[in-house]
Amino acid sequence: MAKSKLPTSSFFLKLATAAFFLVLGLCGIFPNVEESIFSLNNTNHVIEVIFGILELICALVIFAGLFTKLRRNWMSLASLVIFIFWVLRVFYTQFFNKFHITGSSITFLPDTMQWILNFTLELVVLAAIWTINRTYND
Repeated sequence: MAKSKLPTSSFFLKLATAAFFLVLGLCGIFPNVEESIFSLNNTNHVIEVIFGILELICALVIFAGLFTKLRRNWMSLASLVIFIFWVLRVFYTQFFNKFHITGSSITFLPDTMQWILNFTLELVVLAAIWTINRTYND
């Protein structure tokens, strides 16, 4: 049976994830564009720009894996680096900036349900990156 030339689900996942990183990176670089729930720290634009540049690099790497013939082991390593970057970003945004322990209370910003929603959304992105990494290891 002949192989189908139709794009696979992993192709669409890679395309969507790369587009996500591209838009998020551009939003981080431009000071008057709000990143919504993916905002790092509205008071420090330098951090937003640094993360924005890193997110653009992530987008370029994923796009390169889609549209060029890069070696699978290089793409596996690159997607693993992106995964580690996103873990660090989740820690920074969800625990360093929006999770506070004061005395005997724990405060989630902006509130508990919004924090949980934001955290789980970050985990969905993390799962997409991990799935992309696994496509290069199969």
